[in-house]
Amino acid sequence: MSTGRNVHSGCRDVSSWLHKNIIGKKGANIKHATQDLSKVQVDFTDESIKVEGSSEEVYEACKRLKEIIDNIRKQVAYEKVKVNPAFRRHVIGKNGSNINRLKEDIKILINIPSDKENYVVRIEGASEGVAQVEKLLLEMVHKMEREISKDLIIEQRFHQNIIGAKSEKVQKLMINLAM
Repeated sequence: MSTGRNVHSGCRDVSSWLHKNIIGKKGANIKHATQDLSKVQVDFTDESIKVEGSSEEVYEACKRLKEIIDNIRKQVAYEKVKVNPAFRRHVIGKNGSNINRLKEDIKILINIPSDKENYVVRIEGASEGVAQVEKLLLEMVHKMEREISKDLIIEQRFHQNIIGAKSEKVQKLMINLAM
């Protein structure tokens, strides 16, 4: 589509999760794709990529971007898992232990949004790893949905009696409840 004075633009709808892969580490992928296209400008917006320049260079840049996108989609899977915000801290684990363990063991990326109302965990990586993590997260959420909890307000002076030395009373209680 022409925007005047020999400047043409092309737009491509591309999910935002692909942007960082298209750009590459320190911009390496996008620099490589446009290194010999001096009259082209590539801009990434929320869910699209806009390319401006001469018609030949816009065409070539769009063609190269399509190749990059197709290769990324072959190599990288992406899934979203909706999680009840009440389970957020359990999914993450203490100091991120649950999420970090999954990331390290399965070698995938897990993005947890800071928006506490629209809670969708994004998983990205090799398709087998993404499927495995998705299954584990869904199992974890399903297990939490079946649990029942009740808050008790107990005066602080009784806390040590309930917890016990080195938490042995609480641990014993949890073992009995698990049976």
